[in-house]
Amino acid sequence: MRSLPGALIIVLAVASIVLIVLALRASNYLGGSGIGSASSSGQGVLVTSSTASTSVSGRASVPRGTYVVMLGDPRCPHCRAMERFFEVYSAETGVRAFFCSVLDRVCADAFWKLYRVGATQGVPTIIACRDNRVGFIEVGELENSEWWSTKLASMEALTAGKVPVFIAGSLYREVEIDKALATELCSTILSHSKPIG
Repeated sequence: MRSLPGALIIVLAVASIVLIVLALRASNYLGGSGIGSASSSGQGVLVTSSTASTSVSGRASVPRGTYVVMLGDPRCPHCRAMERFFEVYSAETGVRAFFCSVLDRVCADAFWKLYRVGATQGVPTIIACRDNRVGFIEVGELENSEWWSTKLASMEALTAGKVPVFIAGSLYREVEIDKALATELCSTILSHSKPIG
């Protein structure tokens, strides 16, 4: 049997991602409270078995040195929504956030490297880092403070290895990130990023 052309595989993967995002949004719109569903107020229901410590407010305590870098396009409405979300989230939690525009050559190069390893196919692509190491990648708009705090508090930050990729808060896959790419994502591109908030 002949294998499908690469372009068709990419189209099918993108279509699958769109269907997953639409299903999650429909669940939220219809009053569902599925895992990872988010609302515009940032209050979604999240079922998790995290062992991370929690603060007095009930939000997971995020360790120092944790930050996020969003690869995005300033013209993208989902990127702008996440930028607004991280302005508030950063002010509330102290977690630093940065915006790296894919219109910048260095940020675009990092995005395409993630694309080639199967970590993303669109923006916003948000890389969670701690002390210049990669913890996880979230693709798409996800305005859920509790989800972010829980994941950031419990993530295992790596200099290289298998990194989980989430789409709209749900685990999609793991991708292999080498040390050079991890350094680029959590350190090098910061000089081409603007702080959010």
